[in-house]
Amino acid sequence: MLATENIPLDQLPNNKRILYQTDPYLTAIIDNWWRDQYKQPPSVSITTNTMEIAQKFCEQGLGYMIAPEMMIPKDSRLTIQPIQTENGENIMWPTRLVYKQQTTDLNLVQKFVEHIKKL
Repeated sequence: MLATENIPLDQLPNNKRILYQTDPYLTAIIDNWWRDQYKQPPSVSITTNTMEIAQKFCEQGLGYMIAPEMMIPKDSRLTIQPIQTENGENIMWPTRLVYKQQTTDLNLVQKFVEHIKKL
């Protein structure tokens, strides 16, 4: 969860949320987490088509957003709070990389695949 300041997670339903279009699998992860945590729907103030635009709105203090930490630039001024299950486990968004094995014969591709596997 990203915001300009720390928001106690139990107070999220009382704060404005910024939504963005993203991968349906990520949307399902976030929506399922929300339903597990809260009885009421989020209070959506803005919906945008990209995570980058949502981040800009968030940086202006217009609400909070839920996004994978790896998608946020390291120099972001936003406060990052992990969202967790009721058991205290961080919600994870598995990264998938689809490629043909023979493409790793190219050194550049092999180095990229190795880099992604380390994330």
